[in-house]
Amino acid sequence: MLCFIINLVTRCITRLMGGQRKFDKLYHRLVVPCRAVIGPFALGIFNIFAWIYSFKAVDGVLSAFTIDVLRVLGVFALLEVWVNYALCIYYAKQSSFTWWKEQMEIKRTNDFHDAGIAQPEKAEQQRRFMGNIAPNPELVKYCCTCKVDVPLRCSHCSICETCVMRSDHHCLVTGVCLGASNNGYFLISVFYLMCILTVSIYLQFLYLRENFRPELFPVLIMIKWLPVLMFQENDLTLDMVVRYFVFYMSATLYITSISYFAFNVYLFRRGYAMRELLSRKLASRYRGDKGSFWDRVRFMFGPNWFYHLLVPQFKRRYDAAYFDDIYKTFAPASHNYSCTI
Repeated sequence: MLCFIINLVTRCITRLMGGQRKFDKLYHRLVVPCRAVIGPFALGIFNIFAWIYSFKAVDGVLSAFTIDVLRVLGVFALLEVWVNYALCIYYAKQSSFTWWKEQMEIKRTNDFHDAGIAQPEKAEQQRRFMGNIAPNPELVKYCCTCKVDVPLRCSHCSICETCVMRSDHHCLVTGVCLGASNNGYFLISVFYLMCILTVSIYLQFLYLRENFRPELFPVLIMIKWLPVLMFQENDLTLDMVVRYFVFYMSATLYITSISYFAFNVYLFRRGYAMRELLSRKLASRYRGDKGSFWDRVRFMFGPNWFYHLLVPQFKRRYDAAYFDDIYKTFAPASHNYSCTI
């Protein structure tokens, strides 16, 4: 929500100033990095708070070794959430087709002017890349706003003011569009958030079951623990209120995160982005991503996707061959590329 408010305020200021380039540069150099820190910081504060209360709840219930292991894993998971969340915002610009085109043209110029080094493979890749940039009715469409030919499954975002490659949706949590370059970071952040909340909810549940009316378990527990009814307790303390609050907030975040993650697994299986699957018009127009489920995983997270799951990938490798795969991945239904629905 903080990221959404910051994004809304800065966009309003930009429009009032007529969209001046100087303010745009200031926005991307100052506001975006600050937003990349504020969002995960607020989320991290709650996770740390929930984590501390969770371990206070199980003192004497679990062994000291188990608690120490869970604490180490919790710190690791929290760092993964924070880093991948920040990288998702930082790499949002790389989902812009305009950015891709500019970077690839610069790379093409540097490769062809690299004297003394024979690069026939790169030259061939760049030749195919420039061939894909050329208008092709089967692979590109024209964006009237950006005034440029873009891949078919690009979608123009009026908030980000750019064409986003493999646009999934504009995320209000991060304040940026999730596309080909940053959606993987956001999914990893959600995955580790699920892991943290799973352990946190379980530990809090153990404590509440043992200390607050254990005779109510398991039949009347959800009725007795309703946020309104719990204040009818005569012996209600601040500690009890905090534990109820942490438990319900953790449960709400857990249900939201696991639902979103499961839906994205379903999207990977079907080969569509969220925007396409929720639109019957777009879903009928495209056949989805080519290849198998694991091909789509490697496309989104990189060839070493399991390593990326454990260690944040601070710098992804993009070249003309990857860009060429994007066009093949975004093939229309009439195209002959092998697609799995």
